[in-house]
Amino acid sequence: MKKRIALAVLGAGLAVGVASMVNAQKAMPEVSIILNWFAEPPHGGYYAAVQDGLYEKAGVKVKLIPGGPNVAGYSLVSTGKAEFAQMDTAGILQSREQGLPVVGVFADLQLSPQVLMFHKSNPVKGFADLAGRQVAVTPGAPYWDYIVAKYKLEGKAQQVNYTGQVATFLNDKKLVSQGYAVAEPYTIEQAGGDIDYLLVSDSGFSPYGVLGTNEDFLKNNRAVVKAVVEASQEGWNRYVANPAKYGDAIKADNKDLTPGFLAWSGKAVVPFATGKDGQVKKYGFGTMQLSRWNEIYKALKAVGILKKDQVVQQAFNTTFIKKP
Repeated sequence: MKKRIALAVLGAGLAVGVASMVNAQKAMPEVSIILNWFAEPPHGGYYAAVQDGLYEKAGVKVKLIPGGPNVAGYSLVSTGKAEFAQMDTAGILQSREQGLPVVGVFADLQLSPQVLMFHKSNPVKGFADLAGRQVAVTPGAPYWDYIVAKYKLEGKAQQVNYTGQVATFLNDKKLVSQGYAVAEPYTIEQAGGDIDYLLVSDSGFSPYGVLGTNEDFLKNNRAVVKAVVEASQEGWNRYVANPAKYGDAIKADNKDLTPGFLAWSGKAVVPFATGKDGQVKKYGFGTMQLSRWNEIYKALKAVGILKKDQVVQQAFNTTFIKKP
């Protein structure tokens, strides 16, 4: 009789335990991360964190939402329609001046892969050498306004609208065009192009790629932000160690990607994710330094993109980044 009672108590205890686990899973907060473009290797660390279950292990469910030309991550986060989005230093500072309460919490890219591409047959030796050239860039791009001002290119470099079409660049051997060091070089070389480029960060305009959130969300959901940042940090550590492992996860959200591009771009992303100043090794993946934020702030002020004073320290928060 005692044995039956003991078994019954044990069974009841197990049932309560299972119910508690189920309830805990149901109660796990769910958040979205808006990517800054269609799924590609520059988003690899987030896909690694999803594939390896790092977000759930940290206590949060994360849905990755691929971006595109019509996806306004800054607006969605500032209005509370999404919890997180990929942003960058310049975009956050501009948004805050416009009254959008966004704040950076994690740097997924230490260096921007933004480049100005040119044909090797018509080389550009430096940014000042853009004088007399047609340059295809997106209208209003902050980095271009900075380069024009710093290198005195007003009236010397002819800006034309960037179309996003690789064929436009391939068919005009004199054209200089914006691009990303982790994307277009592969596509153009596969098409027989003779590409080289200037890395925009070498101009002095060097923003972080940043995971941003809403100020109120950060204030009221610190445990969730902590979970997302820490899992993302580990995801990026894993991705840079083995990009090939996570290629299929990225391709699942972008079926246009080829195995060759995924392999090439996955390796190409690594130096932009880890940086070249040793800060990641010293302070941990995702780290951000006030000095870098101040550099972008001063650059944007100097060319008139930012017109109001800001307390730059309020634009980012590194509280949740773990040191090695």
